[in-house]
Amino acid sequence: MTLKALTGEIVLSSVESQEFLQRIISETTKEFPDIEIKTKVLSRTLTADNILLSLAIRAGLDVLYDVVKRIVAKLSQRGLSLELNYEARQLLAKGFLQKNKVKVVRLVSKTDHPDTSTYVYQSTGGRKHRLVIHSDGACDYTLESRK
Repeated sequence: MTLKALTGEIVLSSVESQEFLQRIISETTKEFPDIEIKTKVLSRTLTADNILLSLAIRAGLDVLYDVVKRIVAKLSQRGLSLELNYEARQLLAKGFLQKNKVKVVRLVSKTDHPDTSTYVYQSTGGRKHRLVIHSDGACDYTLESRK
């Protein structure tokens, strides 16, 4: 399995949220043993509690969407959010399609905005698959008619 790397940023504002993130990483890597999750401190304010982290997730494309969805859901329980950059959103869209066994022929269009990215892929049967990936990892999917 070829691992793909997806990177997002998260702000942890307390020691408890840092411990919570470590617990999420531990649980997720136990559930998905073939993945790697690494954190890197990007900046630290004057207080030791407020930290900006980069969270790098390396996983096979077929499980990438499930891994990110699980991490985002657990983070949201504590009011934390993962911010995905444009490249990470496109990788997440590809992961969603592969998870759902869509054979993509080509990327038809792509639109990036700070909070969402929209992708339209064409599959082998000529069908178009429209995905809106939000910066927090949420995904909206629409199967468009053939044209």
